[in-house]
Amino acid sequence: MAPVRALVSPFSVRSRVSAEKVTTTGGTSLVGAERIFADVALTTSGLWRNHGFELVLSGQAAQVSDNRYRFSRPNLESLGYVYSRGYAYVPTDLFGKVSGNYRFPLFYPDFALGAWIYLRRISANLYFDYTAIQDEARDISLSSGGSELTFETNAFRVFPLDIGIRHIRRFDSNDDIVEAYLRSVFVEF
Repeated sequence: MAPVRALVSPFSVRSRVSAEKVTTTGGTSLVGAERIFADVALTTSGLWRNHGFELVLSGQAAQVSDNRYRFSRPNLESLGYVYSRGYAYVPTDLFGKVSGNYRFPLFYPDFALGAWIYLRRISANLYFDYTAIQDEARDISLSSGGSELTFETNAFRVFPLDIGIRHIRRFDSNDDIVEAYLRSVFVEF
């Protein structure tokens, strides 16, 4: 059996802050814009070996209007959601997000299909996300929860590739969404 690492660091604090400013020159009707984005992640050990809790706080303050430059979504999460999972990003003046995750291993199959793919671990994540959005016209609350099932593999013996299935429950509309995802250290889909 290959050495096994914890899904979440036993204790860590990570933070990121980015500030962007766009100025426009003549010949355009757009006005410049500014945006500040920040996130902080705290991790700790879970209840059993290789389990872990993760709490992520993030937010953005920006100037958004029809005649301003619009920034693309911030690259917040490795799985692609800026707001609560299940909700698409729409530029807004102000938002804050709280995300809680509990990650744990399920199985260690140690299964290889020749030199093509090696299945190392199958793990799960239970999560809850809450996002508060504020702009000129409205205040919106978005919340979702669900689970993720991840198959940790190595393709061609060296390329780490996680293949996952995510269930999302959007609490405001009681919608259930199921989606697949691929993640690697090189690129995310």
